[in-house]
Amino acid sequence: MTATAAVTVQSAARSPMVSSRATAAGLILFCVALCALRWGKLDTLWGDSPRWIFEAYRTGSGEYPYRDFTWQYPPLANLLSGAVLSVVGAKFAALQGLLDIIGVSLVLLTWDTARRFVPGLLAVSAAIVLACAGVANAANFALFSLQIYTPAILLGGIGLLLVIREMADYLTSGSMTRAGLGWTIAGSTIGLLSKPEFIVGVLGCLVATALLDRYIWFPCGARAGWAWRHGRVFLLATAPAIAAYAAIVALCGAHRVFSAIGGYGTAALTCPWWPTGLGVFGALVAVGYGVIAVAVCCLLQFRRSWARYGKMNILLWSGALLSAAAGVAYLPYCVAELPVFSGGATPFRIVSFFLSTGTVLLPVMWIGILLWVALIFGIARMPERRRTAHSLLTLLLTPAFLISLRGLFGGTMSQLTQVSMAAYPLWLIVWPYLMLWFLRKFEFSRHPTVAISAILLAYGALRLMGAVVTETATQYARLDTDAGTIRLRDTQVAPKVFAYVMTHTDRGEPLLDVADGGGVNFGGHRASPIFSTQFTAFEPDANHLNTDLVRIEKNPPRLVIANAGANFQATYGLCMNTGCTFPALVWRSSRLACDPTRTFPVLDYIRSHYQQVARFGEKVIYARKAAGE
Repeated sequence: MTATAAVTVQSAARSPMVSSRATAAGLILFCVALCALRWGKLDTLWGDSPRWIFEAYRTGSGEYPYRDFTWQYPPLANLLSGAVLSVVGAKFAALQGLLDIIGVSLVLLTWDTARRFVPGLLAVSAAIVLACAGVANAANFALFSLQIYTPAILLGGIGLLLVIREMADYLTSGSMTRAGLGWTIAGSTIGLLSKPEFIVGVLGCLVATALLDRYIWFPCGARAGWAWRHGRVFLLATAPAIAAYAAIVALCGAHRVFSAIGGYGTAALTCPWWPTGLGVFGALVAVGYGVIAVAVCCLLQFRRSWARYGKMNILLWSGALLSAAAGVAYLPYCVAELPVFSGGATPFRIVSFFLSTGTVLLPVMWIGILLWVALIFGIARMPERRRTAHSLLTLLLTPAFLISLRGLFGGTMSQLTQVSMAAYPLWLIVWPYLMLWFLRKFEFSRHPTVAISAILLAYGALRLMGAVVTETATQYARLDTDAGTIRLRDTQVAPKVFAYVMTHTDRGEPLLDVADGGGVNFGGHRASPIFSTQFTAFEPDANHLNTDLVRIEKNPPRLVIANAGANFQATYGLCMNTGCTFPALVWRSSRLACDPTRTFPVLDYIRSHYQQVARFGEKVIYARKAAGE
């Protein structure tokens, strides 16, 4: 490739600033302060967070995921957290420290990757927003908190960002150093072993780099050299993960491993990539948010905008009004579908909804996807200068789009279009990129970088302020356990259940929690006698169900914790109207993503052999009946 083209690529990439130790140190100190805000806190002893904590404890105690208990993701997060517990000790503080290290690493990598695409000030701002939004998140993408639903989502983000960073450097320079190759291998291994969507993201990033390279450093032939270079990188990047999967399959069995990574049937329940009328409407509303933002910007620069575009502004403002009307029409569906509106739509909840990371990034995602489609179909026909200038943006958008496939037109818990939490760091980089392009293109600001940074930091400050207010207003119950002290938002039920179980069982004996729990087991260092760790969402096969029954018959626990109700609130799948409608085109799904007729043999066993001895709120404790009863 010519030297002129090389310079073009470098300018398109917005060559990153020299690495700033002061900036990195500042980000670390900021994150440490956020770590203190969420240190040692959980909502309760049941749910996604306590469950993965207990699954990590089972690994740290010598059990294996897939073979000895359910784990619905690739193995890295479980093996890493289990290894920490086995070395440091089965303590809440050990996992909290691990999550803090992972969270700080993710924020730093977001900054380091972002400065390949946007000026340094915007890269820092994007990282700060990620940290603030993460600490304000109470579950799905919680940073520096035990309350996250799985650490796999953070590890996968770290891996993918490492790969994107190194691929961006390669497209900019045309060469890859040994250190760059090493980071690529490390990032690919982390991403491929963390969560299924990151498998698609990492592979997509590697393939996109190879295809883009045909137009940058290999535009005039040399196919053999191009194929050798990218084939070698691809094989080296994927080999460690392939070897790890082979070892896990050999140890646990292929069926168990692939059934687990498929979510024990969850992956087939819904098809969020398949458009429904409601999903498409939500996508249009998301793009409309972007139209409203552009219209507001033009209004703030009324004279300049009118002088330049004249009556075209009227069309823009009309589109903004239509978009606002569509947003109002869409809001009732949000109220009906989203947990934030449970209990009704109050002004506070509506503001919280529009300030949430998922809502803010919706227009970024959909505009980014439309731009990605345009680039994919148009980049080959662009002049060389324009083509190379858009290569890095295409590289960034490709994994962001692929990861977002799981929420384009709905999800497992909702039929609304949504931003995949796994893609938050990527869309937070795309956000200032698009804003900067717009302000520069239409010359609406003399200092666009400063203006955009102010917007990002203002949003981050609002999210952080909300988190601080929430934390200071929340009362926590201090619970002393064998795993250390934990503070619980559940001040009533969880402490009473824990105290009862500790009084009526001995350390080391099995305890069965079928209430989507694990926190009591971990806090009391009680093992579980069965294979399953949850009784909702999954659609396990007959062998899986029979394994639970065989194990409880061989090693029946003295006590069982369950949810109230005849069926213990267990569901075979997700009993929500989110079932896949492919290939039918409908406004919204009316199919349950579950089978209400299926039962769990182990739960039938509990009904027959156990009797209720205590109840605290929605949690019921059962004791094994005496022989002959």
